[in-house]
Amino acid sequence: MRKAFRKIMSAMLTGVMSAAMLSGLRVMSASAANIQWKFDFGGNGTASGYTGVSASDGYHASRGYGFSSGTNVTNVAASGSGALSDAVQFKNSTPNGKYTFCADVPNGLYQVSVRLGNTTRTSVAIEGMLQIINMTGNGAYHTLQVPVTDGQLNICACAGKEGYPYSISALEISQISTQTHTNPTIWVCGDSTVCNYYPLNSSAQAGWAQMLPDLVSGSGWQVMNMAASGQYARGFVQGGQFTVIEKNGQPGDIYVISIGINDTNSKNNTTAEQYQEIITDMTKRAQAKGMRVILVKQQGRNGDCQRNPLLKSRWYNGTLDKVSAETGADVVDLFNLWQNDCLKKSAADVSKLYMDDGLHPNRAGATRLAELMYQVMNVGTAAVSDEPSVPDNPSAEITDTPAVHPASGYPLLQGDLNSDGRINAIDLTLAKRTVMNVSPYRYVQAADLNGDLKADFADIQEMIGYLTGSVTEFADTKYAASEQQYSQGVHESTNAGFSYKDYLNLDNNSESNVTFAVNVPYSGNYLCTFNIANGSANDRSMMISVNGGNDKWKQSFLTTGAWTTWEERGIVLPLNAGINQIKLQSNTAEGGPNLDYLMLSFTDEPVPAPYDPADEQPVTVQPVSDP
Repeated sequence: MRKAFRKIMSAMLTGVMSAAMLSGLRVMSASAANIQWKFDFGGNGTASGYTGVSASDGYHASRGYGFSSGTNVTNVAASGSGALSDAVQFKNSTPNGKYTFCADVPNGLYQVSVRLGNTTRTSVAIEGMLQIINMTGNGAYHTLQVPVTDGQLNICACAGKEGYPYSISALEISQISTQTHTNPTIWVCGDSTVCNYYPLNSSAQAGWAQMLPDLVSGSGWQVMNMAASGQYARGFVQGGQFTVIEKNGQPGDIYVISIGINDTNSKNNTTAEQYQEIITDMTKRAQAKGMRVILVKQQGRNGDCQRNPLLKSRWYNGTLDKVSAETGADVVDLFNLWQNDCLKKSAADVSKLYMDDGLHPNRAGATRLAELMYQVMNVGTAAVSDEPSVPDNPSAEITDTPAVHPASGYPLLQGDLNSDGRINAIDLTLAKRTVMNVSPYRYVQAADLNGDLKADFADIQEMIGYLTGSVTEFADTKYAASEQQYSQGVHESTNAGFSYKDYLNLDNNSESNVTFAVNVPYSGNYLCTFNIANGSANDRSMMISVNGGNDKWKQSFLTTGAWTTWEERGIVLPLNAGINQIKLQSNTAEGGPNLDYLMLSFTDEPVPAPYDPADEQPVTVQPVSDP
């Protein structure tokens, strides 16, 4: 027998509030302290349903909102209607959170929606960090999730383009949950081929990350696009765009780095070696937070697919392979994905995907680029709820599965909690949430990496070790007997010595049975080890079948001497890749032994010959009943 199961898996699975404050507060649901502020900034009256805020309204705790001390703002007109007919213009605010508008809120996660006044280009800092980059156009709108941990949300408009005014017309703050971290997020670093253009839903020019939210809609992911026109790698870090990613990024989040076009410009003075150093540094810092990093080789220009010979890459694309080799980050070759896609089109049709400059995608081009990225990113379905929890339905549907215990659902591969075919930082996030919360058995079973039939901090350490390379094997997978589909039996915890929270005691007759639903990564022979107790003096043998097949194997379960003495008994069985049913049918009037767990180990030992009734020898059975 060889203990190679885990090695092969490793290769395969890549308050109290004042009355004044309450006047601007609205209860959104009865299930939590969800609140909503709606602020109308400026001096031209207050729109219905809003709380008016003038430039002269300094912060005061009795009302719970206002401008921080020293903030220089003035009321200005705006070209919209209602709440958008006026605004407050910020004159000395900074991206790192000095001189802001303040709103007292309980700690939690909030949906923050911003409407600008008249603007050429404006960025927005929230909680002391740039979080919305370069909104353009009068009344521009953006919404995002923001965690608050200090009881107050701080926000300001700041320069998107030096020399131009920046203002806010309206602000809405709605509580999502009481958790103080963002839901699963795809963070994006990039330049003008990636960034947002406004209005987001109708701009003629678009960056591909602008179109990504439509593709992940309903999956539980949000997209935080921190890309900016003209940006380069060093500027992204030094300008503060990486700050919110590093602070708010959570284990299991995705960080996409698609930048480099402007790094090759001599004015930015970035050599290939410096570019590699900066990208490597960002990658490692994101990975230290438990995020999955995707490095993108950026798409080419209009006309590249008409070249002969074809280009293999542009800019500093090749340097990303070196970063990947050092850090283990994923690499997406968008250059060749895009070029191959364009080769299927005429030159005229390809031109229809670009702006006139031949570099920037238009809305149609950005949409197609986003589709290509989405297809290879393999983001799956993220776990999202009012509080951290594990989703009831992982992203990868498994069809034609056998019926299993209704409390279990289909079993998951060990370590692969989101069932996407590999173990990565997303699974680490789900494992942490499994440990923190009461989760369905199948998540606990999948998160159990050390073979103790529970999910706890030790398993988290195992997964971290796996992701960092210090752990190459997990303990063999175990399945608790009492969590399986069974007929004529009961859960029991009377007799000590079992490993799980309880064990399965089958009734004393030949009709009692249990079917284990198991999940294996590939077809082959597996040593199936059952932890059993048999206080009877007799062999409580059982007939075993796999996936309803005609072949049966008679498994002996000889006495263990006492009902509190638990011992392992094993048999090699053939299993198919995916989900299998292993059925144990009692073979005597005494029923089967008490069953604790089934453990699976890949092996090269042969499967024994199936049961042949002709081989039976007469056996004298002494009647002994279960205690």
